[in-house]
Amino acid sequence: MQRTREQNAPDRRTTGDAGRFESVDLDEPRVARARERLIAAGAGGSALVLVGDAALPRGEADCDRVLVDAPCSGTGIVGRQPEARWRKDSGDGARLAPMQSAILGASAQRLRRGGSLVYAVCSTDPRESEAVVDAFLIAQPEFTRGSISERYAQFLTPAGDVRVPPGIAGRDGFYIARLLRQA
Repeated sequence: MQRTREQNAPDRRTTGDAGRFESVDLDEPRVARARERLIAAGAGGSALVLVGDAALPRGEADCDRVLVDAPCSGTGIVGRQPEARWRKDSGDGARLAPMQSAILGASAQRLRRGGSLVYAVCSTDPRESEAVVDAFLIAQPEFTRGSISERYAQFLTPAGDVRVPPGIAGRDGFYIARLLRQA
């Protein structure tokens, strides 16, 4: 069988032996499950999964990539779980935005100059998405929005972030912004 250039290319989803994975979560059972899954996947040695508050700054700017999967109102899941709308409160976005902002700010401190940060929430509420990112960019001028893959072109916001409404082709709704720290 002939291999294509794509098949011969290194897997860009891995960091090889040099990479490190860190995660912080307040939920002890979730941390325990994450540790078990990482060990089962063979990544336990390069993973640090901590019980803690991700909104508190920790460590130096030593990461090339940071993913912030912030706790959110979950409005993006109503397409898959219609009954969830009855558990939501119209004030959830405003209530959660300060925590999301604190987590984004603390996580951004770990990013090296020239690095990339992705902020993601499974919410389509602008208070939890654009408002959090816009306020962060105003407060942190060394960060700018980064481009997102063209495959998401139909979901790009005017600012260049991704917003997928819930229910399209059975998908959950979500928001993603890619932020770059200037070198």
